Amino acid sequence: MKKIIFSMLALAAGGAVLTSCEEKLDIAQKASLTTETFYQTDDDAEQALAAAYEGLQVNTVGRVQDGPGIYTPAKAMSCEPGDDVNYGSEYYGDHEWGGSLNEFRFLHTPEAIYHHYRGLYLSIYPDNLVIEYFANKENATPYMKQAVAEARVLRAYNYFLLAFYWGTPPFVDHLLDASVIPVKSEDDENPEAPKTQQDYFKWVGDQCLMAADDLSERASTADKEGAYRVTKGFAWAMAGKAYMFAGDYAKAKDCLKKVIDSGKYALVPGSEFMDQFHIQGDGSPEKVFEVNFRYNAAAGEWSDGSGYGWNIHSTWMEPNSMQIRSDKFVKQCLNKYTGSVTGWGSIGVPEWYGEAFALNDNGHGNPMGEKGEYQSDRFKATLMHIDDMVYGESGIEAIDTYYKSMPAKHADRVKSKNIGIKAGRKGHYGQSFWIPIKHVIRAGDAEEPDGGTWSTVHRLNNIIIMRYAEVLLNYAEAACGAGDYGVAVEQLKRIRKRAGLEAGDDGLYGIDAAAQSSAAACMAAILYERQIEFAYEGKRFEDMRRWLLFDGGTGFAAIGAKALTGWGGNTCNWLGFTPYGDATKNVRNDQIEFRLRDDLNYTDGKSGRTWEGDVKASQAEKDKTNPDPLLKAGMGGLTRAERDAYAVDINEKVVTTPLATQLENLKTFYNTYLVRKTLKGDSYDSATGTVPVYNKWNARYYFWGLTQGEQINNPTLPQTVGWEDYHNGGANGTYDPLTAGSSVVPN
Repeated sequence: MKKIIFSMLALAAGGAVLTSCEEKLDIAQKASLTTETFYQTDDDAEQALAAAYEGLQVNTVGRVQDGPGIYTPAKAMSCEPGDDVNYGSEYYGDHEWGGSLNEFRFLHTPEAIYHHYRGLYLSIYPDNLVIEYFANKENATPYMKQAVAEARVLRAYNYFLLAFYWGTPPFVDHLLDASVIPVKSEDDENPEAPKTQQDYFKWVGDQCLMAADDLSERASTADKEGAYRVTKGFAWAMAGKAYMFAGDYAKAKDCLKKVIDSGKYALVPGSEFMDQFHIQGDGSPEKVFEVNFRYNAAAGEWSDGSGYGWNIHSTWMEPNSMQIRSDKFVKQCLNKYTGSVTGWGSIGVPEWYGEAFALNDNGHGNPMGEKGEYQSDRFKATLMHIDDMVYGESGIEAIDTYYKSMPAKHADRVKSKNIGIKAGRKGHYGQSFWIPIKHVIRAGDAEEPDGGTWSTVHRLNNIIIMRYAEVLLNYAEAACGAGDYGVAVEQLKRIRKRAGLEAGDDGLYGIDAAAQSSAAACMAAILYERQIEFAYEGKRFEDMRRWLLFDGGTGFAAIGAKALTGWGGNTCNWLGFTPYGDATKNVRNDQIEFRLRDDLNYTDGKSGRTWEGDVKASQAEKDKTNPDPLLKAGMGGLTRAERDAYAVDINEKVVTTPLATQLENLKTFYNTYLVRKTLKGDSYDSATGTVPVYNKWNARYYFWGLTQGEQINNPTLPQTVGWEDYHNGGANGTYDPLTAGSSVVPN
C-alpha cells in the first residue's frame, strides 16, 4: 500500500473534495509525492535527514511540538532533579514545572515529563523514515548510506534517553501502520526489542557502532561543521556512554579510546571555558556534537503547513527562566551582560554546593581569592558569589560597569544605599549566596555574526549534546570499572588542570591518592569531578540516578521492587557519599518570612504611645519614636552604627570580624526584633514550627511513571511500580523494570 506524504494543511482542507469526479484521481498530480517518487535520490535523502535533525532540535532537546512555553522539557528533566539545583522562582508555587521535579512532590503528570516523552517519540519518527526507505535500497549511494547512519545514531540517542527515564519503553524501530499500538519492549509481541534497561543501553551502543563505518569523520579540531552533525566521533562517544551505563566497562573503554585517539577533539584552554556555553564557543575543538541553531529570515514565527516556526525551533524565554532576578537588585547589573534580558530565577544554587565548588576549585570559600578574584577559570564560568555581583566586583566588565560611579572601597560600597537588594520578599525564592552564571545568556548569544537575530530572548548559540570533557570522564569511569585506576586518574588530572587547579607536590591536582588503587575512591573522585565539571548541563541527575545517590538503593523494597544486590547493598556507603535528603545537605522546602515583633509593631516601649496613637502628630513626629529597626537612621529604630553592626560581609579580607561572629550578631538581630511566620513550603513543620522537614525521596523516582494521558492513549502499557495506575483505579503499578532484569547501576 502506498504511503502518501501530505502537508498538514492538505490534511486539514481535503476531506470534502472526494465525493465526486473520482475519475479525476487517475490524472497524475504534478505536486503530489508518494514513497515511490520521493525516497529515490541523494537530494531526497538530504531532505529526509534534515527532517530528522529538525526533530532532534525541536522535539528531543527543544520546546517540543505543542509543548510548554518558557522552558525546554529536556533541560528541565535533566537539571531540576539534581542535588546541585534548588527550585527557584519569584515565590513558592511559581514555575511549578521546575519545583515539582526538583522537590519530587508530583504524582505522575508534570508537564515536563509528559512533553519529553512525547517529544522523544515525535523525534524518532523521522529517524525511522530515513532508515526504512534508504537502509535496504538497492544501489544505495554513499550519501544515502551516510544519511541512514546519521539517522540511526540520532534514533539511538532518543532511545538512550527513553531507556534512562522509563527503563524499557515501547520499542518502535520501524514505521507502524496506524492500527498498531506499541507495547512494552519486554512484551512477547515485540520479540526483537531489548528486554531490559541494560539491553536497551547495549542496543544503543550496537546501533552506534553499526553506523560508524558509514559516517564521515571530523576533519580536525578546527572543523566547526564536524561538530554540528553526527560523525564517527560522536557515534563512538555515544556507544561508549551507552555501554558504560550498561556496565560493560571494557567495551565502553574501547569505544571512548577511539574518540581520544582520533585527535579530532581537544579540551579548550581554561580561559575559553566560559565561551563553550555561548555563541563564541559554537563548533569549538571541545564539541563532539551539538545542535546547530541558525537564524532564518524566511521562517515564520509559529508552525504552519510548511514546517515549524522560529519560536518552536528556539529556546524562546528559557533564557529568562534560567537567570537570576537581577531586577530585584538596586542596580540591575546584568542588563548589559545579557542584552537586557530579565531573569525569572528558576534555578537556585544550594549553599553547600556553592561552598563545595569554591573549596574544590579555589581552595577557599570566600568570595575573593588572593589576588582579589576567584582563581579557577571553571569556577568563574559556572558560579558567582552574590557579593561579587551586587557590589560590582565580579571581574566581568559588562557587570561591573554599573558600579564605576560607586565608592571604590568595598567597605564603603557595603554601606551605600545605592547598592544592594531591593526590599520585598518576592523574587529570590530558592536562591542562596551563590548565583549560577554558566547558563545565563550573554549579549550576542541571540545574534549571529552577520547580524541575524529574532530577539534578545531567542538564543542562537548551540545546544551541547556532548563535550570532549565528558568523553574523558566517561573514559575515566570505564577505566575505573575495568580496574585500570591509573588511566582513570590521568583523565581526572587533565580535567582539573584545565579548570585552573594547581598540581600540588604530589602532582595529583588535589585528587585523593587512594584513587590510584581503590575502586571506591577512584569512582567517588570521578563522580565528584563530574558534579563540578558538568554543573547545570544535565549530567548530575544522570549520575545520581544510575548510581542510586538519592538513597543508596535502600528504598526499593518499600515499593515492592527488586532490591540492590551489589555494592554492599548501598552505593552511597560504598562511595562514601551523603545521600540526598540527609540533614547535612540541607535539602529542604524553604520559604521563610519574618515580620516585626508585635510589641514593636504597636508601641515604642518608652512612653507607651503607639505609632498611630496620636492622630494629630505628623508622620515625621511618629517616625521619630517608631522603633522599627529597619527605618532610616535618625527616624527612630536603630542608629546607623547599631544597624551596621548587624550587617554580614563574608569577605574576611576586607571585614576583620570573623564570619561566625557576624552570623551570631545577625541571629541576635532576628531574635530581638523579628518573628518568624510559618508558610507553606517552609523547612519546619507547620504543627510545631520546630521540626525540620526535608525533601522526601521515594525509590519510584528512579524510573518515571507513565502519565495518565499516555495510559489512556495506549492501554497496553503497564504502569511502573510505585506509580498510580489509571486502568486500575489509581492503585500502584505492577511493572518493575528491576525485576525485568534491568538495573540502574550494574550489580
